Formats: sequence, structure tokens, C-alpha cells
Amino acid sequence: MGREVVRDELSIHRPALFAPSLFLMRYVAPLGILVVFAAQLWK
Repeated sequence: MGREVVRDELSIHRPALFAPSLFLMRYVAPLGILVVFAAQLWK
């Protein structure tokens, strides 16, 4: 999805808030999902 579509869907119009949220959605959230998934595999 493009940046403009994500910005419109989340209703975040301030760049100071949009950049960190985009970083979290792109890198931190998938990493967290992988950690939870891996933890369940080795449980």
C-alpha cells in the first residue's frame, strides 16, 4: 500500500506522528509477531 493510502486510512495527517507509526508497522510489528510465533513453536 502507498504512504498516502495508509495516511488516509489511519487519519494521521501530522508527519511527526506518521513517520514513527509507519516504522512501527513496517519493522517492529512483524518482528514482534515472529517472536511470539517462535516462542510458541519452542514451548
